[in-house]
Amino acid sequence: MSVELTLFGKIIRTHGNKGALVIKQESFSKAKLKNSEPVLVDIPPTPVPFFIEELLHQSNDLLTLKFEFINTPEQAARYCGLSVYLERKKIAASKEFQPNDIIGFSVNDAEYGDIGVITGLLEMPQQILFQIDNKGKEILIPANEEFIKKIDCKNKKIEISAPDGLINLYLE
Repeated sequence: MSVELTLFGKIIRTHGNKGALVIKQESFSKAKLKNSEPVLVDIPPTPVPFFIEELLHQSNDLLTLKFEFINTPEQAARYCGLSVYLERKKIAASKEFQPNDIIGFSVNDAEYGDIGVITGLLEMPQQILFQIDNKGKEILIPANEEFIKKIDCKNKKIEISAPDGLINLYLE
């Protein structure tokens, strides 16, 4: 039985002297972690489940976790740089908005008006991009909170304010 996984974030560093780890949460991952549910750390050849002993949220996209059986900074350092996943069914069970829910939403830019429909999400190392179809032309817009002004789930619309000149690059 294969389990479908969704990227939650990446372990970026250790924290303190008890083996805690800091995870940079993906910009679209709004899932809430619970101590009772394991996360899966991408240790080749297959993701390995880790149970959370202690959870401390630091900011919107950084959080500190202490996994069971990791008790020193040296033990924790082995996991730096690895990706952290959640089982899709656990995310789907939450009533929160999920990234793939926006596929099919129309996008309205503050300057250009209606620029098209989101056909997909492109995951790049630094960020996620909206793939927008504009009458057969693809427009890529960073899925960045700075540019997103409003998400209207009921009417399937997203209002953005793209950086100056970005949309124009695709429409010329």
